[in-house]
Amino acid sequence: YQRRVHGILLMHQTQIFILGTILSCFIVLVKPEITMQLLTRPKSLRGANGMVIRNRDLVEYYGRMQIGTPPQSFDVVFDTSLEWSWLPSDDCIKCHYCQKFEYWKSSSFKDLHKDIVIHYNTGDHEGDIAGSVGEDSITIDKKTVPTQHFLNVIDDGGLFEEFHSSGFIGMTLVSNPDSTTFMDNLVNLGIIKENTFAIRFSTVKNDEKSEITFGGYNPEQYGKNPIYWHNIELKDKWAVRIVRMTFGNTELPLKKREAEIVTSESHLRMSRVDFELIEVDLRAKFTCTFDNTYLFYCYVKDESLDPFPTIKIQLERLTLSIEAKDYVIFGKERDTTRKIAIIQIEVYPIDVIPYTVLGTVVLRNYYTIFDKTNKRIGFAETVPFTESSSVGIVLGIVIPLIAMLLIACLLYTSPSPRDLSTSRMPSSA
Repeated sequence: YQRRVHGILLMHQTQIFILGTILSCFIVLVKPEITMQLLTRPKSLRGANGMVIRNRDLVEYYGRMQIGTPPQSFDVVFDTSLEWSWLPSDDCIKCHYCQKFEYWKSSSFKDLHKDIVIHYNTGDHEGDIAGSVGEDSITIDKKTVPTQHFLNVIDDGGLFEEFHSSGFIGMTLVSNPDSTTFMDNLVNLGIIKENTFAIRFSTVKNDEKSEITFGGYNPEQYGKNPIYWHNIELKDKWAVRIVRMTFGNTELPLKKREAEIVTSESHLRMSRVDFELIEVDLRAKFTCTFDNTYLFYCYVKDESLDPFPTIKIQLERLTLSIEAKDYVIFGKERDTTRKIAIIQIEVYPIDVIPYTVLGTVVLRNYYTIFDKTNKRIGFAETVPFTESSSVGIVLGIVIPLIAMLLIACLLYTSPSPRDLSTSRMPSSA
């Protein structure tokens, strides 16, 4: 009986050993992505100083902040073109946000009794937002400014009805006299040493792999790729100089060479004069028109990207490339079933937009570093988020091998039938 029990145990252990080996080999060799998901994390989540940013359809990138005592949480957009940080007030009746700031619940809130109006031109809409200046404690990425000035908005002009986020954090180069930026306050309070922040925008819709880093930048985002530094061209804006811009083989005769880097803008913005040759090229291939939001679109038969060439923006030390897959979105015309290709370039009269604006459609393939301390902007080509998959596969091989060795040890150390019979033999009188 004891031998039979031991044999059954040995047989089951052997079966488990064989099945475990087969399963491990299947996971590692046939389904390495499972190993990768279990044993690795995206690079964006590993930065010591980085905070995760989410996105909505690659149009809106937003992160989490807390304000007040006790803290209230909001999703906010980090805007390098905006002086003021602002949130919708609980008093804003017409605001259609996921959340409004209930300032009356915060014991640390102060109303500074000053009214401010900010003019916006979002492409889709143009108008003003209005509110009063408030002061409260704001925390982002575990970094707290106890007396941050912001705009407590009571009228947003209906400009942001389709936004998921509920506010903006101003990250402009120069602080407003009435409102020091969050970054400048972090430096003034000694919370960070370098007045530098860096952003990586994901290329995948609705994921959580984008990242913002305060007080420096995360080398894991660009690996061994070099950083190309560019001097700031405008005294009050995060802007670089464009040396040359081409649309396929066509060089665009730019009237203005300055290009502002705007992290809240999803498109490439150009003046109508600079866009003219792109328009000529596309109208030679398709029937095209402008809609009422400054966007240009063409009627197409299929979703082929071949007719749409690469846009190249040559800076002083680096050429930024925008492929067709980045700037063309296929859809259907409103109220019809006609297929259209929407060009992610907003076109404005030159008196409305005096310089080019590089939005996330340009920045998604690059790690962008905003260095106010040294008055420069850096660009580096990003490494894939899944670069660490090789580590996951190696671990996926090592761990099953260790498991197999442990099982083998158990097999060899299992008690023999003789040991079992000896251990149960009664002692002699």
